[in-house]
Amino acid sequence: MPALVLGVIVLILLLFAAYSFSKADPKNVVRVLQYIGGGAALLFAVFLLVRGAIVPAVSRRFCTGVDRAPQHSANLIADTASAAASLLVRPAH
Repeated sequence: MPALVLGVIVLILLLFAAYSFSKADPKNVVRVLQYIGGGAALLFAVFLLVRGAIVPAVSRRFCTGVDRAPQHSANLIADTASAAASLLVRPAH
């Protein structure tokens, strides 16, 4: 019975989200999706960092196309922060 109630709640939330998405201003949708994507990328990088997969978590090549990896361990935090910030910053028009 709890699974049925949870399923109905999820269905109602999905229908509400679909209705809201169809009525939203496209510029606002793009801005929100950019923030969600940047936040998801940042959380994924933190997840990889916590698991010990430091190179994929901080690789600037993965995020920005720069063909170099961090050279010193002191640069790991700075490189991670700059890569995450580049994902969260809105592009200039």
